[in-house]
Amino acid sequence: MGLMNNIVILGLLLWASVASVLCQHNLPNQPIVDPNQVGASTSVDHFIDLVERLETLVYNGVDQHMRQHMGAHNVAKLLLRRFRFDGYDNIQYPTYKKTRDNDFQSFNNAVLNTRDGQPLPSNYYFPDQYYKVNELCSLYHMLSHNIYNQTIGINTNQSVIREDGVVSRRAHQTEAIALARVLLGVIAGLSPNARTQASDILKAWGSAQPMDPAYDQFVDPVPALTLADLWAVKPVKSNPYERYAYGVNGQWATGANSTAYYGLKDIPDNKFAIIEPYIRATRGELRAGVDGYLIGRELRRLYPHFNPGDVRLASILRAYYGDWHSPLNVSVTDRYRIVDALPLIQSYAQTYQSIAATRLGGRLPVDLDERFSLELQNAIYGTFI
Repeated sequence: MGLMNNIVILGLLLWASVASVLCQHNLPNQPIVDPNQVGASTSVDHFIDLVERLETLVYNGVDQHMRQHMGAHNVAKLLLRRFRFDGYDNIQYPTYKKTRDNDFQSFNNAVLNTRDGQPLPSNYYFPDQYYKVNELCSLYHMLSHNIYNQTIGINTNQSVIREDGVVSRRAHQTEAIALARVLLGVIAGLSPNARTQASDILKAWGSAQPMDPAYDQFVDPVPALTLADLWAVKPVKSNPYERYAYGVNGQWATGANSTAYYGLKDIPDNKFAIIEPYIRATRGELRAGVDGYLIGRELRRLYPHFNPGDVRLASILRAYYGDWHSPLNVSVTDRYRIVDALPLIQSYAQTYQSIAATRLGGRLPVDLDERFSLELQNAIYGTFI
């Protein structure tokens, strides 16, 4: 019976993986004129509904495989494992992992886990059978962040620069939020045993290089995993494409079968291959970094006062993005607070880049790109809240 159960589970995972790739073939065709056309399948509210279903399975005891995922941080890890890191196909373009994604994932692993180097379960089970294929596709498109040039139309060369892994909020035509980064904030806020010393993180990142004592600083996991890792080093040479490094923006549009997607309007499609390597963080990623930071910091403050296994991810997200703010004392309307935290985030970004430079044999000290703080504020104040 155990062998049969394993075969069934493996079959479900394989089917869901195929479904994730098939989700890539919804070809976009027209922009959204009416903001009300922003599809429900891309909204943060729809994501929360799907998370609530998952957490019901975790807590009701019907599926014993799910008991190991109790707690908002474990549910977030499960979702990221299934639809973010596993959601990429390493062979088929355009869903291959980019160097930047691999670096982020390796850094997250080094910070979050203090035992085997894997913050996300390597032997895991996701209850795909409780979701429709279109719901699995929605989860995939809401969590697997990627930017790629996609042709629209069968007999034309017209194309669009599409950003996946983002959600809409309250049908706002231009606002996008890269949800995976928000979930990392939740995980960091509920991970009191994460690594916090630069030298320990460097070693866990797989480097044998010694950390210069002058740069062996404390790293707070919340800002490290939400914003500090996006704050890049200042470019050595001036390049016209560096202006795309931060804050590339777009708008929601409708695709095949009236599904919604987010198109980056600031990037000329005929130059995307040249520009793409210079993109450090879109406006959707910056906005999500702010949300993840604020949520993670609040969870860290509340951590001594609750049992982490009882905290629901859906409740956290609904409190932050909705009108019901309990149990959090922070919401999406508080994004402006990030401005006061910028000096602290900059110090952690300095340490992060020092770790990365040491790992790659680079030069210290590092000089951070001053454009980041400006574009971060644009991501906040450029959205109707």
